[in-house]
Amino acid sequence: MNILFGIFVWLVLCCSILILASLATRMEENSNEETTEGYIGYIEEIYNRNILDQEK
Repeated sequence: MNILFGIFVWLVLCCSILILASLATRMEENSNEETTEGYIGYIEEIYNRNILDQEK
């Protein structure tokens, strides 16, 4: 019985983490409308900067 309760608690924790992560990405998308896509845009900017530095 304790194993079933532990599995249930684990599932609830995983679901809550996923819900919080999705809310955080939605909030970030709303606050960073000037960037392309939040973290993805930031990663692309850093990648492009590194490529330009390597070409010099």
